[in-house]
Amino acid sequence: MTKMMLTESNYIEAINSFDRKHWQPLIKLIPEIEAASSFGEDAGGEKDEEGAIQMPYLIESDIVNKFRKEIEELGIMISFNWPAWDEGREIAGNKNFDFDSIDIPTKCK
Repeated sequence: MTKMMLTESNYIEAINSFDRKHWQPLIKLIPEIEAASSFGEDAGGEKDEEGAIQMPYLIESDIVNKFRKEIEELGIMISFNWPAWDEGREIAGNKNFDFDSIDIPTKCK
């Protein structure tokens, strides 16, 4: 499979062209995602021997690493200005958001 970089100008057409078979690696991860008790843990923030504070960071769980690997291999990561995407901030901030109300390309963003 040839991977192309999806951008705001080409992601809708590209994602809508994928057949069911293309999505199977992600669909196979659903039971593991649903069974996950955590998606990562905070680390860092402590002082080292020299008194410098290490910046906090997240250690992702195995399922997050698997998910990230699959979306990279499937070529469905979209390159765009994420922080400026107001709709995405509203979606992420609403734990009761109805994901059936948005199309697949928007879900990929």
